[in-house]
Amino acid sequence: MTRRKGVGTTVVGVNIIKGTNQVGGTITEISTNNTRILIDYGLDLEEDAIPLEVDGLTINDVKYDALFITHNHADHIGLINKVMSDVAIYVEKTARKVYDILADFSHNEKINKTIDFSFGKSIDVGDIKVTPYLIDHSAFNSAMFLIEADGKKILHTGDYRRNGYKGEKFESTLKKIGKVDLLITEGTTLERSESVNKKESELVDEFKKVFKKYDQVFVMQATTNIDRITTVEKACLSARKIFVQDLYMASVVSVLPKSIPNPKFQNICMYTPISLEKRKDEIINKYLSDYYYERINFRRPFVMNIRDSMKIDLSRRFQKYLTNACLVYSMWDGYKEKDKMKDFLEYVSSLGIDIVTIHTSGHADIDTIKLMNEIVCPDLVIPIHTTDKEKLKDIVGNVKIVEDKEEVIL
Repeated sequence: MTRRKGVGTTVVGVNIIKGTNQVGGTITEISTNNTRILIDYGLDLEEDAIPLEVDGLTINDVKYDALFITHNHADHIGLINKVMSDVAIYVEKTARKVYDILADFSHNEKINKTIDFSFGKSIDVGDIKVTPYLIDHSAFNSAMFLIEADGKKILHTGDYRRNGYKGEKFESTLKKIGKVDLLITEGTTLERSESVNKKESELVDEFKKVFKKYDQVFVMQATTNIDRITTVEKACLSARKIFVQDLYMASVVSVLPKSIPNPKFQNICMYTPISLEKRKDEIINKYLSDYYYERINFRRPFVMNIRDSMKIDLSRRFQKYLTNACLVYSMWDGYKEKDKMKDFLEYVSSLGIDIVTIHTSGHADIDTIKLMNEIVCPDLVIPIHTTDKEKLKDIVGNVKIVEDKEEVIL
């Protein structure tokens, strides 16, 4: 296994292999004379992007000891099946389960053998110690990592925020970590306005008003955004609406703690989209077997999650029931520019369905980045997962602007 060349004192190096000038697809290397680890290996957000081969991870002789995954969004985990088998891959157990379900429903390969990690429990990889901490994000059980080597402390935030239901633990967790030498922070929202994120809990009343105004409500949201599912269910209860989850969403929430809204709740039922009914393969039948089949009365007022792949369901199953209908768009606005999404939303409008937007970001706003910096007091800050890294200089001090594959020695 190839190692860093060096004699005498230990060298701790940081190399952002990818992600200093883009959102998604980030790959971070942290190394000493004897050990190399990576954090995240996922897909680019651009659909036609060619996956990056990483020397020593996916091709040629192995030179990495471990890969750590922050969360189960495809732009952070989506390429790990390309990783050579000699590299240990660490993924939080429940995040892994959710990604496996995604793989089943999207015909993707399931993840190769991985090792579970637990929050707060350190993992020793050679002379590097990695401690995962739970962080608030729009993916369930997202992690940030504290990396320690040769007396140096590096905090890699992954994607984070503090406006979700786990945000109340943000400050106490960071105070437990304390001062670090280097902060590697995501900066997804740096290019956006100075506005502060709405709290996820604030969205409940916004959804409730819409649910009371309309008889049929479709909610377009990420199936892995568990906070948003919880918000929708709370609003359904308040508005006295039944919440219909499609088979994919129902399967995801069913592997999570029982407190997460799922079809065993009295006001929730499961629906199988036409595209999944047509598949009729062993995988889909496996998930269907977990549910008691009950015909849903769509003449009743309802709230239902929907995706752009369910256009055929709108035309064949729901159009005849529409009397006073609305679609709530509850995702990043950037997806509206994708051809498939644009076509779907235009079709929805053609059916006379009103479209409203209710959303809050899954990424840190500027105030949250400032607070992160104030609590951990880094000597150096490197922005990643951003297209406007220079803006961080206006927000916090000691910013080091780097390009992809530019190594920083601590």
